[in-house]
Amino acid sequence: MHKYFGTKGALYLEVVRAAIDGLMASQLEADAALGSGASAGRRVARWVEVYLDFVASAPEGWAAPLRSPHEGFPEAAELRAKARARYVEMLRAVLGRSLSPATDQVLYG
Repeated sequence: MHKYFGTKGALYLEVVRAAIDGLMASQLEADAALGSGASAGRRVARWVEVYLDFVASAPEGWAAPLRSPHEGFPEAAELRAKARARYVEMLRAVLGRSLSPATDQVLYG
């Protein structure tokens, strides 16, 4: 393991990255399968369904990729924060919301 990752932190970072990328890819694939005519509500509902499938597939460690962006290794925290920001951007676009502190607070929640 050390040959490929060098440190425990680097290995952990790659595990978190793979989980985030896999979840995002599954959600984007499911979204594309709905077609361009899908309502915003249906699209968001499908993203939630994919997320719940992700939770069910890893009942012991599902939260690790997306838990508080300030926990764990700093590099993993940065990766989580970027993933959360990307989700907020996607939600804002689908819901047709403009950038505002109040909107972002709701979307981050």
